[in-house]
Amino acid sequence: MPIGRLTIRMVEVVAAVGFLAVAIFAMIEAVRLGPGWGRSGPQPGFFPFGLAVLMGLGGLGALVQGLRSRDATPFFEVRQEVVDLIKVGIPLAAAIASVPFVGLYIMSVLYLGFFAAWYGRFRWYVSFPAGLALAFALYWGLERGFMIRLPKSMWYGTLLPF
Repeated sequence: MPIGRLTIRMVEVVAAVGFLAVAIFAMIEAVRLGPGWGRSGPQPGFFPFGLAVLMGLGGLGALVQGLRSRDATPFFEVRQEVVDLIKVGIPLAAAIASVPFVGLYIMSVLYLGFFAAWYGRFRWYVSFPAGLALAFALYWGLERGFMIRLPKSMWYGTLLPF
């Protein structure tokens, strides 16, 4: 028995409009930074503008496809699908909200550890070391390798390297 009147077509159209909105915002910001080519190479907005154009084209294609579709299949077939979405969505929202306080790396350890143990039913002594391995891989790959600074925890520099 379907839950509500939400159809796959409606969700596709809303997602496409969301992609278009983000693409337009990114294009505006890229133009503000300068999307051209300067004396020393690309200006700061050059690559973001190109990526935003590609994202906008993808969103436009998805919108056209969604509007042309006549798929009236319900988005949620059974109530358990809504429960599963909430089980995934709430921990994800909490993880994202915790980044300014605990940093990306500690959030990764906690999120992967708790989520894998709770939802995936992995043993804690497997899920938390996996989360720790992910945090170290992110740190060494992004911070050390590519020199991309990411949000750090309040213990950065005193107890932890991230």
